[in-house]
Amino acid sequence: MPIGADKKTESEKPDYKPEGQKKQSNEKKSEGIGDIKKMNIKKFRELGYLQEANRQFFHPLGLALEILIDDKTGEESLGGIWDYRNDPEGILFTDCILSQDNAKEKAKYIKTENERFAKSRLELFGFIIQPIGGQE
Repeated sequence: MPIGADKKTESEKPDYKPEGQKKQSNEKKSEGIGDIKKMNIKKFRELGYLQEANRQFFHPLGLALEILIDDKTGEESLGGIWDYRNDPEGILFTDCILSQDNAKEKAKYIKTENERFAKSRLELFGFIIQPIGGQE
């Protein structure tokens, strides 16, 4: 069973864009949506979003979001989704990964961010997680 989702590879970052989306040099704007702010993948990983998305959401479902780090350039990109849904226990990080100080700091940061957004969303919309079709 896999134990983490921070994986290094020598593969180049793919130049793939979903059908209908044009590649732009600054990647800050998508047609028809307006200005979209984007966080780079390295920052996403370093701040703890990858760790906590995997730990809290993907791993219990037997999935893991993967980030690839190019050994030559250090460039980071989304690699794919690991799929171990046939394992009844899902995916786990090793204890040594989660016992590191930076893992605890990442979890604390994401918890603080989550609480900050939860408060605003409750005040503005009356919910934290957007209901689907009027469901609560």
